[in-house]
Amino acid sequence: MKTKKIISLIMALSMAAALVCSCGKVEEADYSVEEEYPWADPSLSDTSDIPDWKGSKITVNYWQAHGTGQVAHPKADNDVLTPEVERVTGIVFDSDSNIDNAGQTFDTKLGMLLASKDFPSLATNIPNLGKLVEADVIYDLTELLPKYAPNLMKKYPEWVFESTRVNAGQKGKIYAVPTGVGDSFIAEDEKVDSKKISCFVSPTSEYNYVWVRDDILRKLYPSAHTRDELENIYLERGEFTDEEIFDVPINSKEDFIKMLKDIKALNITENGKPVYATYANNGSDNWSLMQGLWEKLEGRMGAFNHMFTYWDRKADEVRFALDQDFFKADLQEWNQLVRDDVVSKESLIDQQDVFKQKMNNGQYAVLYGMETPDEVALKEAGKDYRYRKVYLHIEPDYERFTPLADAQCGMQGIVIFKNAVKENQLPQILRWIDYMVSDVGEKMFSWGPRSAGLFEEKDGVRRFVDKDVERYVVYGEDNSVGQSYNLFNGTAGEAPNGNIMLMTYKWGNQGIFHPAYMYEKERDKADTNLYYNAGFLHPLKVVKSNIPAIWTYAEKLDSVKKAWDARPSIENALLKILASSDDADFDSNYNDLLSIMKQYGWDEACLKELNERFLEDNKEYMNDIK
Repeated sequence: MKTKKIISLIMALSMAAALVCSCGKVEEADYSVEEEYPWADPSLSDTSDIPDWKGSKITVNYWQAHGTGQVAHPKADNDVLTPEVERVTGIVFDSDSNIDNAGQTFDTKLGMLLASKDFPSLATNIPNLGKLVEADVIYDLTELLPKYAPNLMKKYPEWVFESTRVNAGQKGKIYAVPTGVGDSFIAEDEKVDSKKISCFVSPTSEYNYVWVRDDILRKLYPSAHTRDELENIYLERGEFTDEEIFDVPINSKEDFIKMLKDIKALNITENGKPVYATYANNGSDNWSLMQGLWEKLEGRMGAFNHMFTYWDRKADEVRFALDQDFFKADLQEWNQLVRDDVVSKESLIDQQDVFKQKMNNGQYAVLYGMETPDEVALKEAGKDYRYRKVYLHIEPDYERFTPLADAQCGMQGIVIFKNAVKENQLPQILRWIDYMVSDVGEKMFSWGPRSAGLFEEKDGVRRFVDKDVERYVVYGEDNSVGQSYNLFNGTAGEAPNGNIMLMTYKWGNQGIFHPAYMYEKERDKADTNLYYNAGFLHPLKVVKSNIPAIWTYAEKLDSVKKAWDARPSIENALLKILASSDDADFDSNYNDLLSIMKQYGWDEACLKELNERFLEDNKEYMNDIK
């Protein structure tokens, strides 16, 4: 019986190979899940038990389409993942030819690709899926995904496919393969231990934090703990008190601004270069500052997304933020800090690689947004300080701003380009995606395949053989050993051989098959920042809804699309405002912003349509939103 199954499997794989090699339109095929999708077998424990793919191989690369920054291309010397994916699916990754936006906007890069017609195979993290659909450069996967990725379809709830990031605002369509269901849904899965999953998804707090150099912090606040001291507290007790969480008395925006000015007054240098209190731009767009920091300082926690659009609880409607008094006041205050040289002027023009060099040289005392200190870089440079979280004890303004959790989640999607991928290659590529979403696929991305010998398994319990690998993957310790195997520890911002390899499609690598979740961990200093979290004591009161993010409605409403398409002009106008030389220049530059908004339809008519659609989309949530 076993021999018969193997023969049947070989025949099925041979048929699939013939299909992939054939030219013209994909023919109908009756794929057996048992034979063609061995990872669907619930008794399968490891990817190493899957037979080799016998068909043709397809080389792919991808475009990381979000933001303006550049994607690093580190190499994994002992990569155990990509060879296994190639063995099982025949998909080969050419990570050297992956592309990013290289300092340009998505729109600019898309224009260049349309002109050259030199698209990569795939794209991920697409800011505006509708533009790719409109340009007719990507495949319509509506019928193909269910056919060639049946296990993915079973694993995802139906509402995932209602997201504009999947259907580009066209109900029932699938243009992008969804890459996860979002962190906010983890706690709702009855299979998940909420305590253990906190290693990935810590409870959201009413109060948020910035990162501050602990040597500078100690000069200003002698009773503040250093990073080492916080780690010792965690090792001793495993938790923190309110007094320890809020050991730096920053109880208002004014207190925070005073800290920045006090840092400037210290006149500290690093390798002969000035240390600035902080920066105005991280070499990307304005999101990090205006959404990542200002919401913390103004009590707008979770009022997604106040940089462009937000639900105003007092006005009972969605509004633009850019022309609100509170937003103008933030611009004025930050511009003054730039003028006073408290905040680096150069950061407004530095590219992302220059920004990171300065950050890793300790030239910014305070980091915010998505920027986190590179512990390895600091240690290798011989720095005698570290960065630590500093919580801002600033009360949320629940009266005006409703903290919203995205009911459609923060997922992105993968698209497949027509002129780079042949139509008869689609089944194999979608089969690869189906493999990645499987339980054994998820395990493989963080454990490696059993054949690599990185772990031992006894009675269903896995443990890494190499302690350095364990330190990296399980405890999140930055070291080169785990990275050399191309494993993912759940915290790294860039995977050695390309991020798209590591999308496990279940909470973005942060699922129940990750070693950090599966291990019964000992208390370890590397977990300090997970538990140094005000969310355990002061959880944010969030409301689920379809969020009023302008980009999601740009794919539903033409008027909003016109406004959102002007984002590059808006971003440039905001940078110009931050760089204003005096009050008169500020007023002139701010008026220019208002003119640009008017020119591109950021007006009452647009808001009216947006509000009508927002109310329609949120019928079941409106009582909580209001």
